[in-house]
Amino acid sequence: MIEVRPHDPTAIGRDRSDAMFAITEAVGVESTPFSGPAFAPPWPDPATESVRLAPELQRQGSVTVRAFDLAGRLVATPIANERWPAGRTTRTWRPAALARGVYTLRARIGGVERIQRMVWLGSN
Repeated sequence: MIEVRPHDPTAIGRDRSDAMFAITEAVGVESTPFSGPAFAPPWPDPATESVRLAPELQRQGSVTVRAFDLAGRLVATPIANERWPAGRTTRTWRPAALARGVYTLRARIGGVERIQRMVWLGSN
């Protein structure tokens, strides 16, 4: 629950809000630390020759990474349902067949999906 109260114009100097309302308290809002598999941003970004993909698993599991163009079409699958060990493993991908542009990389890591963006400025 969030408590909202009218802005108090006499609170200048004490209240840094310049809005008509101020949030005074947030109740029941929990901060949960991130847990589960991770998918680091592809590197380098933008890329010209190759891209490093770095999925990270908490325990051994299956990894699939697919690349989609901005229209949502599947254009490549650099990692296809492979068993990977626990920890971060790096794979170098050379997407030479892709046109220059922005792509979405969807990684399915141990049953959880993570998404990153990639800019490809390849030499084609």
